[in-house]
Amino acid sequence: MKNYLIIFIISVCVLVSCMPQKYSDYSEDEIFIHFIGKYIVTSIEAEAVGVTFGSIRDQKIDYVFIVPEPNFSGPEVLSRTKVFAGSRFKVIGVYGSVGIFFQDRFYFKVVSIEPDSLSESFYLIEFNLDYISDNAGLDEDVFLFHSG
Repeated sequence: MKNYLIIFIISVCVLVSCMPQKYSDYSEDEIFIHFIGKYIVTSIEAEAVGVTFGSIRDQKIDYVFIVPEPNFSGPEVLSRTKVFAGSRFKVIGVYGSVGIFFQDRFYFKVVSIEPDSLSESFYLIEFNLDYISDNAGLDEDVFLFHSG
């Protein structure tokens, strides 16, 4: 019986860790604070992909990610909007998730500064913490980081 309980507990932990969760705000962390107020420009056409982390029936977008094409699809994707090359975004925060079983993920929380801006209030652009000193950890084929 004891072995079944251990297997059950491990299974529940793995399943819970696989569930998408809302991101935490890391904007005040010393490693990220100097990025706030800086700018990111798209160097190629990308897409703003709105996803839900909750029930698909609710049709509530939790986050909108700016990602290059081709990107991801599935029932969690609720919207897609073109983001043109040269689009400018201002960094207003840093979101992320630190995982036990999976790799940590961090995103710049940005707003569009274009006159004909997209309709969402903010967007997330993923960056790689391991390469934070090089183009702010952004995919340099897609995004360019600017300090002004």
